[in-house]
Amino acid sequence: VKTFADLANAQALQAQTGYHMQQQQLAQQQTQQAAMANQQQAQQIADQQTIQQGIMQSQFSHIWPNVVSEIRQEPELWALYRQEYGAIRDDIANLIARCQGRGFIDPRRNCKVEADRLCALVDGLMMAVVGEPDRFPPTHVREIVAYHFEQLGRVWPAAADLGS
Repeated sequence: VKTFADLANAQALQAQTGYHMQQQQLAQQQTQQAAMANQQQAQQIADQQTIQQGIMQSQFSHIWPNVVSEIRQEPELWALYRQEYGAIRDDIANLIARCQGRGFIDPRRNCKVEADRLCALVDGLMMAVVGEPDRFPPTHVREIVAYHFEQLGRVWPAAADLGS
């Protein structure tokens, strides 16, 4: 026969067990959220490194301006070039949109404009590396590109005036 005290102790134990289970579930949720945040941050870093490596490993940076100049003279090649370069810009715009979706880039930024801006930056850097290799060693180029990505993540008060 259970006494009132036994029943009260059983209810207290049950309440305490429920509380601990809730605490464990909360801790698991927090751990999962932290892991997801770390995974998203790691993906952003990997995406940035992929772009940076592409810039630095280009075998054609020294001859590219001449190649583009020659391609412009051939309508079929020029159309192919524009198609391929457009696909690269579209991929970059999609990457920027993914980063916006993860909260790493200001969502007010126009993905296509930012992709054009990044491509222009990379094209300019390729010319700078050729023209002034001492001033633009790989470490400095990486620093410039990293700075560009840092700026994408910032929310500037003046950005609202630019529209989207």
